[in-house]
Amino acid sequence: MDVPGEWRTPILATPQYLIYMPLLNNTECRRGGFLMEWLWSLLTWVASYFPTPIENAMGDWLQRTIGFAISAMAGTLAFRAWTIIRRRFRSIIYTIDSSSVGAIGTLQGALIERNSPDLLVLPCSAKGTISGATEDSAARFCLQRPLEIAANMRVSPEYHLGMVFAPLKFPGDKSHAKHYTYAASVLNNSSSGRVLRNIGERLGEISQQFEEIRTIHAPLLGTGAGGLSLDTAAREIFYGFLKTRHKDASLRILVMDTDRVKAIGAIASALRV
Repeated sequence: MDVPGEWRTPILATPQYLIYMPLLNNTECRRGGFLMEWLWSLLTWVASYFPTPIENAMGDWLQRTIGFAISAMAGTLAFRAWTIIRRRFRSIIYTIDSSSVGAIGTLQGALIERNSPDLLVLPCSAKGTISGATEDSAARFCLQRPLEIAANMRVSPEYHLGMVFAPLKFPGDKSHAKHYTYAASVLNNSSSGRVLRNIGERLGEISQQFEEIRTIHAPLLGTGAGGLSLDTAAREIFYGFLKTRHKDASLRILVMDTDRVKAIGAIASALRV
């Protein structure tokens, strides 16, 4: 029997580990079982100060064997319960359901290619300014700039972070896009996850308001001058879009390099669970 106050050898280091090896042949048990095993060792170390008739009657080998089996199974159940709670909690907050499968994803390529989306989203600042790359695209395809759009409107828009302009007809070859718009994703070289979620929600609302707009393509907004991480930017705009989109609408984020395609694809897959 253990001496009171003596640290008990972790059960994973005992021969009983080999008997219950099948319990650890899955990721869930490895994650939950290891933690629960160490907690069990700690509890039994504390309990060694207070020996009970049952403990004295049980052989140490049997006690450790039963303890490991219980801790391994408890770890698996705890991890499964946490996974279910996490998914349920996330679905309650963002109202994402199984119908979102295929609604979000990524494409590899330049912002304006012959993908023919119903709506192409271009980045701008909350002051109505655009980057050099966006200016080149606007000049090449004769697109109005945000400040030009505002000047042609009877009532000037109130610029703010997260705003999205009303869709405009794409001039020229419709194989590039059918409509285009601007999303204000940055102000003074700063952005936030809340801003990207607002943009996603607004894009979803546009898909509800315009029956001719179902496929939407956008760059990875907020990660340039805005300084957001890829994970935050993609996750938040997807969240917002899934919350308000038309049931047949989809959003694709356009990036150039393969690593980003894989990273955003993994985020989209996780949100579709």
